[in-house]
Amino acid sequence: MYKKAIWLILSAVALMMVSNYLTLAILPAFNPSNSDFSELYASSWLWRQGQNPYDPVLATAARQHVVGGSAEIFLVNVPTALVLVAPFTLLPWVTCPPSLVQG
Repeated sequence: MYKKAIWLILSAVALMMVSNYLTLAILPAFNPSNSDFSELYASSWLWRQGQNPYDPVLATAARQHVVGGSAEIFLVNVPTALVLVAPFTLLPWVTCPPSLVQG
């Protein structure tokens, strides 16, 4: 009797852990506007506009405006990454290569 109760409790906890992992880690990864590339895209767009891409408040606002993402940005990439992504910022966000956006 106790063995079945323990297995039932452990199964319920494991099911909750898996569902929590899926909803908080896996599914948000498929949202292109919250990908790693969207951080670089928004920061590079700021750099192209003559603004400071390393300012978290400004970068987050730019990401919401340009890409539509809602997560905060704390850019830690080197400046050369901004230069490499800059040509993509000449294109609208929806036309960026899917392989980069899904990053």
